Amino acid sequence: MNRFFVLMTYLALIANSPNLFADQKIRVAVTIPPIENFVSSIGGDLVEVVHLVPAGQDLHTFAPKPSKMREMLDVNVYFKLGGIAAEEIWLDRLVNLNPSMKVMTISRGIERIEMEAHHHHDEEGHHDEEGHHDEEGHHDEEGHHDEEGHHDEEGHHDEEGHHDEEGHHDEEGHHDEEGQLGTSLDPHIWLAPSNVQKMGEQVLNHLLEIMPNNSESLRSNFLKFSSEVKELDQEIKEKLAKSRNPKGFLVFHPAWGYFAKEYGLQQFSIELEGKEPSPAELIKELKEAQNMGIRNIWVQPQRSSRMAKTVADSLGGKIFELDPLAANWHDSLKKATNRIVEN
Repeated sequence: MNRFFVLMTYLALIANSPNLFADQKIRVAVTIPPIENFVSSIGGDLVEVVHLVPAGQDLHTFAPKPSKMREMLDVNVYFKLGGIAAEEIWLDRLVNLNPSMKVMTISRGIERIEMEAHHHHDEEGHHDEEGHHDEEGHHDEEGHHDEEGHHDEEGHHDEEGHHDEEGHHDEEGHHDEEGQLGTSLDPHIWLAPSNVQKMGEQVLNHLLEIMPNNSESLRSNFLKFSSEVKELDQEIKEKLAKSRNPKGFLVFHPAWGYFAKEYGLQQFSIELEGKEPSPAELIKELKEAQNMGIRNIWVQPQRSSRMAKTVADSLGGKIFELDPLAANWHDSLKKATNRIVEN
């Protein structure tokens, strides 16, 4: 009887371990549709990917339906972005529902920029979304240990079951600086090809760790994915270089800061830190846009406003809907580029 109990316990353990089922399809969860595109492209037939926040949902107000929470019960690994309200609110609950789910970050090494109230350019050395340093010898998003045998960035248990304690050292032995630099940082890191490359590399490395026997297939998929990202980047650069139109754009919600930084553009925003501006602030922003010859305004389906129509009319321009959360991120960046070129 004891042998039977030991055998059943062992079988239960390996059933919940993606590392030991390296040759089988794993179930991966991500936060938003664009990241599902990355993981599916690199993982191919080896992964089944689900996303937490459906297309068209606001990341700040999202609440999953019971069916979505049930969908997460069979997930083997969650690829975390960090800095997204919906993720920060719901990831702990998902881990509680599915404690065997491993949480792995795919945004390390990406420099976070402030959520632009205006078109300021970011500078080197900004902190990440919690005001801490990145992993290059500094701190992770929460100042906790990474997935290498410790807690992940949010303090959840990893597969080794080690604990983290608030304010302890990160993987390089540095201290947490919680509470410093509480600025609002832009979470839309997937809207710049250079960031997509970094995320793709981390997705590849995590999948190789989980499914080492599928190295050849995963690396082949990644090379194709990487090539497509580089081709898109080159196409955008060439279109912008040929355009005589203003090298900037006007948005209602400042979601395109990384795109602007990537290509030396100026993003003018109607919203200021998530709020509609005062009349004086609005006039100032519109004058700057007018001085550059910008007439049209971009809105996203999750955060449209009647004010956008008023603004467009005052500029003699039009409203264009661009979704930064669309699953086809490749197409989103092309559309954004074409809107700038066409003005």
